[in-house]
Amino acid sequence: MTSIRILMVSSVPLAAPWNGADKNFARLLVELDHAHRYTVQTGPVDVWPADRVFAIRQRHPEAMPTTRQKLRSLAYMARYARGADLLHVVASLARPSRWVVDGLRAVRTLSGRPLVHTVPSIGDQPAERRNFVADVTVVVSNYTQRLLSNSGVPNVVRVFPPLDERSLRPAADPAQLAAELALGSRAVLYAAHYDPESGMREMIQAFARLPAELGDSVLVLACRTHVGQDPGREAERAFAWAAEAGIAGRVRVLGNVRDMPALIRACAITVLVPASLSSKMDLPFVILEALALGRPVIVADRAPMSEALLGEGGLAVKYGDIGGLALALGHLLSHASLREEMAARGRAAVLSQCDPAHVVDCYQQFYASAIALHAATKTRAWRRLSDDR
Repeated sequence: MTSIRILMVSSVPLAAPWNGADKNFARLLVELDHAHRYTVQTGPVDVWPADRVFAIRQRHPEAMPTTRQKLRSLAYMARYARGADLLHVVASLARPSRWVVDGLRAVRTLSGRPLVHTVPSIGDQPAERRNFVADVTVVVSNYTQRLLSNSGVPNVVRVFPPLDERSLRPAADPAQLAAELALGSRAVLYAAHYDPESGMREMIQAFARLPAELGDSVLVLACRTHVGQDPGREAERAFAWAAEAGIAGRVRVLGNVRDMPALIRACAITVLVPASLSSKMDLPFVILEALALGRPVIVADRAPMSEALLGEGGLAVKYGDIGGLALALGHLLSHASLREEMAARGRAAVLSQCDPAHVVDCYQQFYASAIALHAATKTRAWRRLSDDR
């Protein structure tokens, strides 16, 4: 296989903290693909394999896709595109900006390079053909593949996101973390953004409805903020909801969690039942990681998120069905053997479907297809130009 030079771009630099779906997806591809050479925009101290990764260091990388960071990313693309054989953008389009899409189209046109766009999520917005400018568009769910194809987006392919089991090794001892947070043996993890449609308040209300015999269970809210939100104020609001529901003493509110594998392992179940996908990946990493780490899950009973169950590792509950969510929680928390059975099936399914070697093989095919399609497009354009003359 001929090694090609790939300019990798995400919605933010590939730099710590590793708490965003887009950059984690891009990071895994770069680390796992040993056949090609990559240029990446990264932080001042992040470590990459020097033999196949050229790191463009940004002194103060932003962790959120602000307007300034988007401009920086486009400038980075424009500057380094001609030194690459192919451009690969890994960025969700939950709230697409027209000027960002136009900027991406301009870089692709002016550089003359083929483009692969991996779209972990388009949120709940309608699919608009004009927002997709790549030679090959990669998505992670059957739902989004059908949606884009039916909207006229060409060359849409689907692949599971890669999960490298080695990266899921907890840095801390999960048992020690559970002891420090006083979690007990039946803790429930809810990892989401502070957002009106995150399902967090509904989760608190459902948890409060658990029967008395599950009064030793603990709810862990691992919460991330959006741009402009104050973490302290948002945490106070979550505690106020817990107090209103009468369970303040059984709720732990955490901010950005650096060792998510340890927290997942310290809990018995992972739950995510939002009203809106927003910028969440179609198959959220926290759900896939929980399954890979041997924990059953409860997710929203809607496409594409429900595809994360892979038919094996958990339960699906409709958003807003607080009674149904309480019943699902109670059922799993009351039956350790059922949790173990679901966890084993879910782990096996995720490790098979998200196998890194298979995902990298798929991407090497996508790269080859993008290069071939781009060359064919250029040939047709030259022929039309010649005919006009």
